[in-house]
Amino acid sequence: MITIRNATLALLLALAAGFMASAQDMAMSEATLTLGEHDVIGEYLADGEGRTLYVVVDDEGQPVHCAGACAEAWPPFLVEGMMANDAMSGDSEMAEGDMAGGAMEGAAMAGDAVVGEGVDPSLLGTVERDDGSLQWTYDGLPLYYFVNDVEAEEVNCQAVAQFDGTWYVLYGDGGINRTAP
Repeated sequence: MITIRNATLALLLALAAGFMASAQDMAMSEATLTLGEHDVIGEYLADGEGRTLYVVVDDEGQPVHCAGACAEAWPPFLVEGMMANDAMSGDSEMAEGDMAGGAMEGAAMAGDAVVGEGVDPSLLGTVERDDGSLQWTYDGLPLYYFVNDVEAEEVNCQAVAQFDGTWYVLYGDGGINRTAP
């Protein structure tokens, strides 16, 4: 009887592990990118609910690190339910990420996201944040929300200088839209 209990426990643990892997795959699949439309700035990158996605860059167009108070005002667009360790399976070289150099290969890539018309799936990638979570990138630039953009297609902080950089929306081809509203 002890053997049957151990076998049952092993089977339950295996099923639970399979369920957790499936749940992680589903969480990764939840990322959807589309194009929103604004009267003045035109088309821009948005999430599946139509919420505007921003990037922050310095004067040379390089990404600015956004954490702490910055990330409270500009929450990162995260790969839901995934930490770098989950996606990278312990491969520390891949977990480093390259914020300016394009998409990182791994489990949470464009093949696991839904992209709408005008969005280039080859530009979608991830970068590891300081806390180990994975953040979506587009053409190597980390994507953020603005906390006061509550409704779909709100663009309240285009071309705003804050937190050592300027916040912009992206075109579907990955170019930075520098048009001020």
